[in-house]
Amino acid sequence: MTWDRHEGSKHFVVNVPVDMNSPPAVGDTARLSKDDYEFDVEITAISGAELSGTVTRIGPQPAIEAAGIKRGDTVSFNSVHIHTLYRA
Repeated sequence: MTWDRHEGSKHFVVNVPVDMNSPPAVGDTARLSKDDYEFDVEITAISGAELSGTVTRIGPQPAIEAAGIKRGDTVSFNSVHIHTLYRA
C-alpha cells in the first residue's frame, strides 16, 4: 500500500501534556490518507522506521472498506505518512 505523503507539520491531539517531539508510540492513533479517504490506525508495533497497526476508522464518510482496506486490517506505514497523531 502506498499512502499519501504528508507535507508540513503534524497535528497532535492529547488530553494531557506530552512531549510533542517524541516519536509515535505503541497505543497512539495515527491518521493516514489514501486517495480521498482518511484512515485512523492504532499503532501496535514499531520496527525501525516502519510502524504498523490496526485500522479503527475509515472516513470522512463512515465506511467499512475503502481503497482496498477494511476496518480491522493491519497496515504498515512510516511517520512521514501521518497527518494527525492522537497520543494515548
